[in-house]
Amino acid sequence: MNKTSKAIALIGLVSASSAFAMDLEFNTVDVDSDGAISMEEAAQYPELMQEV
Repeated sequence: MNKTSKAIALIGLVSASSAFAMDLEFNTVDVDSDGAISMEEAAQYPELMQEV
């Protein structure tokens, strides 16, 4: 796994954990249903972006 893939995976993990902590439904935030929350998806939730 290269550095970019690791960084993206880490961002997804942190975003997912933060989403659950804020009572956001993971599937609501993960619009493209790829199993990760991208920065673009997270950007729709200001409270989530404060955690990044």
